Amino acid sequence: MSLIVRGAPKKMQRVLIIRYFIKFILLICLLGIGWSITGCADREHKQQQEYLIKVGDKIMTVGDFNKAFEIAKAAYSYDMLQNPEAVREVMLSLVKQMTEEMILLERAKEIGVTVTASEVEKAAADIKSDYPDHEFQNSLIENAVPYTSWKQALKRRLLMNKVVAKDLGDEIHVTPDDVSEYEKAHPGAFTVTTGPKEATASKPPAAKAMETDAEAAEKARHDDVVKMLRREKMEKAYTPWIEALKKKYTVEINEAQLKKMTDLKQIRKHLAS
Repeated sequence: MSLIVRGAPKKMQRVLIIRYFIKFILLICLLGIGWSITGCADREHKQQQEYLIKVGDKIMTVGDFNKAFEIAKAAYSYDMLQNPEAVREVMLSLVKQMTEEMILLERAKEIGVTVTASEVEKAAADIKSDYPDHEFQNSLIENAVPYTSWKQALKRRLLMNKVVAKDLGDEIHVTPDDVSEYEKAHPGAFTVTTGPKEATASKPPAAKAMETDAEAAEKARHDDVVKMLRREKMEKAYTPWIEALKKKYTVEINEAQLKKMTDLKQIRKHLAS
């Protein structure tokens, strides 16, 4: 899912990303109270109460999904959302995403993964420090999002990340050969000092300091490459892993409701209304 609105200034794009993140993570929190919401505000609409996704004892109703979809639309341009085919693809992508998140929460329960209060506090501080002045607080106020609810949702996000890291992290290794191959394919990504070095004791303090800084910078660049390669390997391993979990747990998609929701005629009718 792209969070960038093409043609918008970078500062505006960042603000949109921040607001989308706050809204979306709040949604996860609200829907995540046991994932057992069985209705919506308007009980007269029976369809809204129908389940759309079931994973174990967790349920997402059609009404829950519609709320999620309204929030997810904030990540896309107005013109794109006037295209019925594009809207349908967004809906299907969101169903896939929500299903995987419910599976990850089920997996967390099985393997005993938890997130501590200190971990949540640190993550929240890191997120807020990255935002423009007051933008984080203003977005919460603008969207009527209580800070405590936002933190609860952040905790769930951290929990899911931990599950992925625990299950896949131990299986992912970046070897010196991996780094060497990347260096050959991307010359200049980081430097490797070669040749004999002058004895450190014979160098003046300023030269020693410069050498230390250069070595530290080189190590940092090397570590960045290792992290990037590790992330790429984890992304490749994610798909077969999540597919295996789908078979392990009881996952049900209400195909009748999904077909009705993603019917192009219905989408066109909704866009025209």
